[in-house]
Amino acid sequence: MKGNIFLVIILMLFLVLAASADPSYEKSGTITISVADIGTTLSFKVINCTTCGFTSYYNEETTTTTTTLSNLTKDMSILNFPKKIEIVQGESKNTTLNVKNTGDETLNNITFSVSGIDSSWYSVGNISVIYAGLTESTTLKITVPSVANLSIKDITITATSASKKTSTATTQLKILPNEDTKAMIRKLYNIYKAKLESLNQTINELASKGKNVRTARQIFGEAESKLNLAKKNIDDNNYYDAYFNLMSAKDKIIELEKEIERVRRTFAWWVYPIIGVIVLIVIFVIYLFLPEKEEEYEYVEEVSE
Repeated sequence: MKGNIFLVIILMLFLVLAASADPSYEKSGTITISVADIGTTLSFKVINCTTCGFTSYYNEETTTTTTTLSNLTKDMSILNFPKKIEIVQGESKNTTLNVKNTGDETLNNITFSVSGIDSSWYSVGNISVIYAGLTESTTLKITVPSVANLSIKDITITATSASKKTSTATTQLKILPNEDTKAMIRKLYNIYKAKLESLNQTINELASKGKNVRTARQIFGEAESKLNLAKKNIDDNNYYDAYFNLMSAKDKIIELEKEIERVRRTFAWWVYPIIGVIVLIVIFVIYLFLPEKEEEYEYVEEVSE
């Protein structure tokens, strides 16, 4: 009886050991990696039990796998932003801002700032989140005041995420004239044209009096050239360039007025040779009337021995 009970116990123990040697049994663990390990290659060895029971220790198969550790990055880029934006005085324009997450981690709370124009000129929405590899968009609205000067402004748009990653894009804002400014440009052209014609008459009058107007005629030609360019721009509906050619013509007209005033204060060209002859005559006459110097004799007294 005791022998049978002992056999039963031995059989149960064997079954328990056999169950514990199941080849499908898995063991998991944890590997701790520090920042210093980034960029290194790690190897892992996996041991598979191919038999059960006590013999499994002597009959094992191994599989080795390798992996390279890399650091997760956060980065972004503003894509395909236009290099030039043209807006008429008093009007607005919307421009799309496309921002791509070029890193490996999610970017949150992307805000935008614009330099090169007053903060009251623009508005732009934020982007709440951009997942890795994806692109999100927002709208930049620029409003140009009606009294803004015609000009080209260099603008920089900067995107900044919550993790302080940034991306920039640059563009040029060209401010074009509205209808009121176009009317003002046409009026300025007529004023400067009439002024230049009047100055040309003055130059001809000074020339008829024998004045040296060579420099004045040169400046007149430069002013007339700028005025003609402005007229061509107006005819081509290019009021932006017409305005700046008129400003150049204005500067030349001011320079011409100063030159004419200088010429007015000078003598006619033929006066200078006459003055030269008169000066020579006066010198000659003065020379004639100068008293002659008495000859000085040196007396030597004879000394008798």
